[in-house]
Amino acid sequence: MNLVVIRRFLTLLALSNLHRAFAATIVLQPVADTTLIEAMPTNNMGGTAFVNAGTSGEGKRNRGLYKFDFSSIPPDSKIKSASVTLEVVAEPSAGGTSSTFGLYRMLKSWGEGNKVSTELQPGFGLPATTNEATWNSRFAFTTNNWTSPGASNDFTATISSSTQVYGVADFPHFASTPQIIADVQVWVNDSSSNFGWMLKSESESTLKTARRFGSREFAGEDTGSPPFVEVEFIPPPPVFGLQITNNQFKFSFGAESNQAYQVEYKNALLSTNAWLNVTNISASAAATNILISDPISSSTRFYRVIPQ
Repeated sequence: MNLVVIRRFLTLLALSNLHRAFAATIVLQPVADTTLIEAMPTNNMGGTAFVNAGTSGEGKRNRGLYKFDFSSIPPDSKIKSASVTLEVVAEPSAGGTSSTFGLYRMLKSWGEGNKVSTELQPGFGLPATTNEATWNSRFAFTTNNWTSPGASNDFTATISSSTQVYGVADFPHFASTPQIIADVQVWVNDSSSNFGWMLKSESESTLKTARRFGSREFAGEDTGSPPFVEVEFIPPPPVFGLQITNNQFKFSFGAESNQAYQVEYKNALLSTNAWLNVTNISASAAATNILISDPISSSTRFYRVIPQ
């Protein structure tokens, strides 16, 4: 967040010597992922090298959970696009049925856990210990259960992004959509609301849609390997040229081409009061610097400039 301490501003002028905040792209792997296992509702598999999602040949559902940390994106950045890429690492041995899978924003927190499935029962995990996510509980052996088993009422009804999933060596790509952009924007603005996405088949009544998707343990140190989320964003613009001239406080910021901005203020930075709008700056065809000037007539004030 770029903050300017002093007063308000109203005058906008174009300057030379551009100071710009270019759009940036970041690729992030999960910080937590696990599976909710209907066949073993008190088991966890948060340390396993894959996440299960879809329905088994016996009709039991699996739902995956993935969480990414967006704290490396500057607060008040404008999210331009966001997409998720996974990798299918296994399918039912007798052949699988392809289906559409969707990502849904989770509404409640959960514990990843560290249980690793055995070779004999690779998709069943092991009995959960305290604070690990299971089909029944967000945090096992606590009072924090899902509203309904399988977290059925603890994710948004709207799909954030979806794609068709086939077999092994498929790399499902959940393309950028307005909803997945909105998810990431919410989490960048308020990290306390970030509970990740649920991955589930849109055909849970269909047998053999189950797939194993590589987890963060599967990717290991290879940051270019799925699972990952790729986010394009515009950070808040750089602020420069602070000065007081003839009882006017002035500063400038670099406006990117084809990008609108909003200028806001607070009288006290730690106040719970909302930021108040000062002025909106329409997008221009070319990058330019904007000069802000305002008469000094009161005590300290905080300003921010954010891309819209």
